[in-house]
Amino acid sequence: MVLGDDIVDPNALNFSSSAANFSQNVNGRTYQRHPMTTFKGYQYTTYYDQDRQVCVGRRKLPSGTWEVIRYPDYNITNNDSHNSTAIGICHLDGTIHLAFDHHADPLNYLVSTPGAASEPETVEWNSALFGSVSNQLGSVSVGSSFTYPTFFNAPNGDLMLYYRDGGSGNGDGMLQEYDGTTSQWSAGMGKIISKNGSYTGAVSTNSSSRNPYLNGISYGGNRLHVSWGWRESSNGSSNNHDLNYAYSDDHGRTWFNSAGSQIGTIGSGALSIDSPGLVVAAIPQNTGLSNQFTHYAYPDGSCHIMLSYHEAGTSTRRYHHHWRSASGTWHYSVLPLNGSRPKLVGEDNGNLFLAYASGNRLRIAKGTPHANQSHWNWSLIHTQSDSTEGGEGHIDTTRWELDNVLSVYGQEKANSDGAATSLHIRDYQVSTRAVQPIPFPETCGVSPSALQWTPGFNAIAHHVYLGTDPNAVQAASQTSTEFRGEFSSSSYLLPSPLAGATTYFWRIDEVDSSNNIREGKVWSFTTAATPSIEDGVLLSLSSDASIRDIPDVIDTDSNTTLLGTGGPSGARVDRCTVFVFQLPNLGVVESPFTHATLQFEYTDKDGNLEVCDLYGLGRRNSEAVLAQDYYGQTRSLDPSDATFFQGGILDNSTPFGIITTSTAGESALGDYLNAQYDGGAGAGSYIFLRLNTAANSGGINRAKITMSEGGSNSSGSDTRPQIQFGTTNTATEEEKWRYQHFGTIIPTGTADPLADPNEDGESNFLEFATGQDPHGTSLASTPLRLSPEQTTLIFEYPRSSAALADKLPFIVEWSETLLPDSWSTEGVAETFEADDPFVQLVNISLPTGRNGRRFVRLRITR
Repeated sequence: MVLGDDIVDPNALNFSSSAANFSQNVNGRTYQRHPMTTFKGYQYTTYYDQDRQVCVGRRKLPSGTWEVIRYPDYNITNNDSHNSTAIGICHLDGTIHLAFDHHADPLNYLVSTPGAASEPETVEWNSALFGSVSNQLGSVSVGSSFTYPTFFNAPNGDLMLYYRDGGSGNGDGMLQEYDGTTSQWSAGMGKIISKNGSYTGAVSTNSSSRNPYLNGISYGGNRLHVSWGWRESSNGSSNNHDLNYAYSDDHGRTWFNSAGSQIGTIGSGALSIDSPGLVVAAIPQNTGLSNQFTHYAYPDGSCHIMLSYHEAGTSTRRYHHHWRSASGTWHYSVLPLNGSRPKLVGEDNGNLFLAYASGNRLRIAKGTPHANQSHWNWSLIHTQSDSTEGGEGHIDTTRWELDNVLSVYGQEKANSDGAATSLHIRDYQVSTRAVQPIPFPETCGVSPSALQWTPGFNAIAHHVYLGTDPNAVQAASQTSTEFRGEFSSSSYLLPSPLAGATTYFWRIDEVDSSNNIREGKVWSFTTAATPSIEDGVLLSLSSDASIRDIPDVIDTDSNTTLLGTGGPSGARVDRCTVFVFQLPNLGVVESPFTHATLQFEYTDKDGNLEVCDLYGLGRRNSEAVLAQDYYGQTRSLDPSDATFFQGGILDNSTPFGIITTSTAGESALGDYLNAQYDGGAGAGSYIFLRLNTAANSGGINRAKITMSEGGSNSSGSDTRPQIQFGTTNTATEEEKWRYQHFGTIIPTGTADPLADPNEDGESNFLEFATGQDPHGTSLASTPLRLSPEQTTLIFEYPRSSAALADKLPFIVEWSETLLPDSWSTEGVAETFEADDPFVQLVNISLPTGRNGRRFVRLRITR
């Protein structure tokens, strides 16, 4: 089923037939390897547009609008379709990496600033995120004959890069590693597959040089798998031969053959044609074997490879499925299909999916395994008949691993020679599992009121599991506390707001009409850290900044900031730190803050730190830090609107660790908060706290301080800058609920207890008491029925744990006549059908009335 068909660019590049080398289409050929990747709820892609610019686009999943950066400082000048683009993202530091325009040429490489992909909602998408084009990977040189870059993610969060060094028939396979903890390319990597050795075959005699053509290099769990074929000469595919395979359990440093024998190490011990046990399927030269196909590896050690060559005894090319079982045994079968060089992915249950082009149409095939996976039955399940395909079919494998949606990259074939055509990314549902979860997996900074998904095929019901322990959610059953219930719709309305700055894990199991249950993947999301009256803590916002005496230098994207002076000799600059907080809405009340403490983390220093002071600036309606907020190189009182809190909060003798305000500083901070709150006029506004230094610009003397993006330290404590405060009134659970849903504790307007903002017939007070979302559309379930024995009436209703904490009385009463004085609780008994952290399902039994009838009501008061 087609879930979506998005045009990234209606005018992507094609070469004219007279100018093109190899192919007219440069976007989407097999040697492009990975033109898409997904991270933190956003999908990224890269290509060339009709103006020959290098482009990188992103969209919010599952169906956001594409935003495209057209890199202004580089244009592809040749017409070689092998000079494609590649993209990768390091999951540890959020850097985006691009490599482009080389076919045995010097590297062209761009890398973004750290964090560019970590919190995409807060990042302005423009070319300023990237530096200038480089011919090296940081300090690591890659030579001048760079080809076929392939970025892929390591399970430890680092980013790997495979490429060929050299030309066709005369090149080595190289591996590099980007360390996300240092944001540097690692030294000591390099050659993993050597061109050296001797070979004689049907076409070649005593060939002394060759190159590996990859089918794939990827992780299955923590194991790195690589498979390839050899080409002995640049004179065409008749020189191709054999299927080779090896694996590594230390990120490419040491290599083993399929039998488990160590046969190579990176560098001087690289794998070669002479390495024992490399060949897992002998495929002679001149049998139609092409190059650069596909593989998919599983965590159990199995690996599936799809090649195309002549079926035995014929000159007809067919796809050949070669696979390594978990025990290390190799098998193969011939498919009744053939087409372009495809891409392959697999599900946990063994289903395999192949994307390829045939007859200029994008096609998807499915392989269904026999019970013991001794064979796969293959069938064509989709043909994209509404447009022609100029590429070969590329799958976003990172997205596939997250939600089992096939995102396929492809550009339309040109109707006229060299004309620009549309570049598509099409999303397909091929799995019987639930797909396209909202929030999307690994999304950060969200505050969902419901969980949503696209149902799996033939699902009639959905089992919902939710919790904060991924292992517990993975193992949960219908008797576990993580089980939230069975639902007929593909959404689950959260009965109460989730905790802030917390990672949640959830799973949807699909139920079909035969009551078969198809277990889903475990997804995750992290909730936003918002100012909260519940815990009396204001967390600094991601707009906090390091600003300098150069007005146009304001850094809002770093995990840490520098306070003091630094910079190159002769151009020292002064730095100060600005924390940003949002005032909560505590109602129309004078001086609600009884006390307040600022806390931040001081982690390191350079030189001798001068005395640093703490100030507060006036409030504003925007959280943006301005250049005018800077004031440094002095301990004199700020002549602007700043308020002095505490002198000497840091000096050269201050030990590293968590810094808190002094007693005097806390008093001044509390007075400042009350002044900025201004009886409620400042509720929701932004306040700014600044650290000044007395340092001059004569040297490097600065402190390193954790900012809002800094997370937690090794002990797990929260090290983000924060204000811990107390108020004159302790909020009730209902006020907290109102604050979460309406941003205020004041019961007026849409937040009035009797208001019904979603017009579902239930007041805010009733929705709070029964654990509902006042913006949702579902109703609390209060069915009344006869017991199976028809001796009692059964009445069920939900009540929220928050309402219980506020000690609201829930009273079930019955009446025969509906007269005011006729209501009674006689004979009413309650039990609990289900109990979870959010909602308690109450089961009421009461005696039947005359003719088995009675009026029953639920009364909640405060």
